[in-house]
Amino acid sequence: MAKYTKASADKLATCHPDLQTVFALVLKDFDHTIIEGHRTDKRQKALYAQGRTAAGQIVTQIDGVNKKSMHQSLPSMAVDAIPYPIDWKDIDRMRYFAGHVVQAANMLYSLGVIEHKVRHGGDWDSDTDLNDQSFIDLPHYELYKPK
Repeated sequence: MAKYTKASADKLATCHPDLQTVFALVLKDFDHTIIEGHRTDKRQKALYAQGRTAAGQIVTQIDGVNKKSMHQSLPSMAVDAIPYPIDWKDIDRMRYFAGHVVQAANMLYSLGVIEHKVRHGGDWDSDTDLNDQSFIDLPHYELYKPK
């Protein structure tokens, strides 16, 4: 069975207990790493600047000032995770992993184990249509309360 490194465990520990529960279950079947949990205001601003005023690819649409990221709360309501082996170009594997994460979250929610559902950055509106997204953030998962 896979196990988190100390770095991944520390990052996940900054997240809401519902995210910790979901990813602990996913880890039993799908090895992955936690890229980021809680994000400081300074880190969010720096990521927003990336691809705009700093070199790099745009990684977020949230500036961290006028609109706060789900990562900025403490505990974090969002987590970034990617499956092993890490390959940022393997979109199919990231989407496959996302299916496992969302399925695990849906099961835990339906059993009353967690209080939130999980939305994936590859399907923001959770309608399973992956072609209607204006911004794709494949490592991103965030909690929400269904209406």
